Amino acid sequence: MKIRIKDSLLFIVVLLVPVCFFLVFYTGLYSSRIRLLYRTDHQELLNASREILSKANVEYETINGIRSDRFYDLPKSVEVPKVIRRLTLIGFPGVHIHNYGFLRIVVGKNRDNLFGVHIYPEDFNEPYVNYGYGNKELMPGLWYFDIGYVEDPEYDKVIDSIIKNGKFP
Repeated sequence: MKIRIKDSLLFIVVLLVPVCFFLVFYTGLYSSRIRLLYRTDHQELLNASREILSKANVEYETINGIRSDRFYDLPKSVEVPKVIRRLTLIGFPGVHIHNYGFLRIVVGKNRDNLFGVHIYPEDFNEPYVNYGYGNKELMPGLWYFDIGYVEDPEYDKVIDSIIKNGKFP
C-alpha cells in the first residue's frame, strides 16, 4: 500500500493542526498567568494603570443617582503603557474602565479562562457594603481575579505557587 503525499497532508491538516492549536492556546493561557503574576512588576502596573485612570475623564452613568455596573472602553486619546501591552502574546489585553471608577485588565478572554486584574484609585470608595474587589490582593489597590476561584476551592494554592515560584504546582 502506497501512502500518497496528498493523504499525508490531509492527515497533518485534519489531525495535527487542531492539536497544535489546542496546545498553543492553553500554553499561552498558562504563560499569561505566569507573566501577570510572577514576571510583571506590580508596582509599575499599578502606577501605569492609575495614570490611565487619571487621564481617562470618563463621565459615569448613573441611574437615580447610583452608578450602574458597566464597563467603558478607554478613550482613544489614552495611550496604553508598555507594562500593560505586554501582558498578552497576541494583541492588547482588554483594558476597560468600570463605572465605579476602577480599571480592569482582562488577560484571559474566554469564558472558561477569564482572569486579569482590577486596579483601584487611591481614593476609591466602595459602592456598596461587602464589595468584592477581586479574588486575591496582590498589593494595595491591585487585585487579581480569576474564574478558577469559582470552580476550585483550593485554587488559591495554585495562584500562590505562581506568585512565589513562577510556575504551576
